[in-house]
Amino acid sequence: FEMLMKMGYKPGQGIGKSEAGLSEPISVDVKTDRLGLGKISKLRLPKNSKFHNPIAKLEELKTDDFRSRMASRKMEQLVESDLYKSQKVCEQLDTKNACFEPREVWFWPDCKQEQDENEGEEEGDEQEEEEVGEEEEEIPTGEKLEILTKYLREKYFYCVWCGATYENDEDLRDNCPGSTRNDH
Repeated sequence: FEMLMKMGYKPGQGIGKSEAGLSEPISVDVKTDRLGLGKISKLRLPKNSKFHNPIAKLEELKTDDFRSRMASRKMEQLVESDLYKSQKVCEQLDTKNACFEPREVWFWPDCKQEQDENEGEEEGDEQEEEEVGEEEEEIPTGEKLEILTKYLREKYFYCVWCGATYENDEDLRDNCPGSTRNDH
């Protein structure tokens, strides 16, 4: 203000030769915080601006996608765990009933099959092993679990989730809630 007064400015008059300009000089705001220029204007935006901001939308999609991936991964781990438990039970029940070969290759756990192969033949064909691997990949884990559960329920009247062997099919239907984890 002092400098403008020395240059001939009088309060209330316009600036310039014709005095048609601004009557008030632009005020100077001294920043006292350590935020950068324009940072305050971003902070003043409403909180719902994330819907107008494409980056915020992408971040929200990433978190939703992450949650769904983690849920599906956890579900897959549960199915694999149930399949392994079913395979162990199937092996125990089969050997108990004098059945020393599984009905399907994947009905028993892998570690036992590998030990039997190593003891029986040390020179196994690589092609046969690849064919076995391809067969396992064709059937998803969830379907393997369904097939093995059905086999255990029909042949031994056994429910993996109840952990009980029933007398007959009628006893199994009456006392077991169902053939899936969700039923239990």
